[in-house]
Amino acid sequence: MAMSYNHLRAVVFDWAGTIVDHGSLAPITTLLQLFTKIGVKLSNEDARRPMGLEKRDHLRAILSTPAVAAEWTRVHGRPSTPESVDELFKAFAPMQTLNLSGHSTVIAGALETFAACRKNGLRIGSCTGYSSQMMNELDRFARKQGLEVDSLVCPDEVGAGRPKPWMIFENMRRLDVHPPRAVVKVDDTVAGMAEGRNAGVWCVGLSQTGNELGLTASELAEMNPAELQRKTGAAESRLMEAGAHYVIQSVADLPDLLAVIDRRLVDSGL
Repeated sequence: MAMSYNHLRAVVFDWAGTIVDHGSLAPITTLLQLFTKIGVKLSNEDARRPMGLEKRDHLRAILSTPAVAAEWTRVHGRPSTPESVDELFKAFAPMQTLNLSGHSTVIAGALETFAACRKNGLRIGSCTGYSSQMMNELDRFARKQGLEVDSLVCPDEVGAGRPKPWMIFENMRRLDVHPPRAVVKVDDTVAGMAEGRNAGVWCVGLSQTGNELGLTASELAEMNPAELQRKTGAAESRLMEAGAHYVIQSVADLPDLLAVIDRRLVDSGL
């Protein structure tokens, strides 16, 4: 395999909202269904804020949100407990796995970006907030569409999810890639940017296809241009504040940026 870059060796991609499931809708759909089922009101905003975390951590973060905590106490007559998180996750996991089939479409440009990475000698890693059981299904749906990664690491394989860096490090180990500056992390979430920073790799945020806007491809295309610009700008700011070195709109924009990053490494003499 030819190596067209001087320093870059691998890209580690997030899944939902980054390379599949435009708008990162599968987790939100499942969370809203779950909380409706137990009679606790959950806003889209409160459900999305912790996106990118391992799903048990995601549920824990939702329950600690003031509005949700108050609603939980109103419905159940007492605050939530660690056992509440366990019970919610037990119900969430099969619901999420079932919902993945309807939210597994590869995002436009992902196949072409993967091809460009491989043409230039880059290995393709990936990590997620989903469990291994959930990812077995999603990976299967992606492969049917021609999307295949070289490495896939889930939180339950390394003991913790984002913002800890272990999934990125495990990808690096499996792909035999180092040092961290030779790796780029691509993600649509604030948690993903923190994960990348903690691993010492390059962090690229996605502003339009994932959690920050939460829109399907058709909704994105139909949005008023001025409103889209405003929301995209706000998303870019949140991702930059979370640690992104760069923010692009979509994974389709990544190949040009990789050349820029590699040039920066060359110019810095690293």
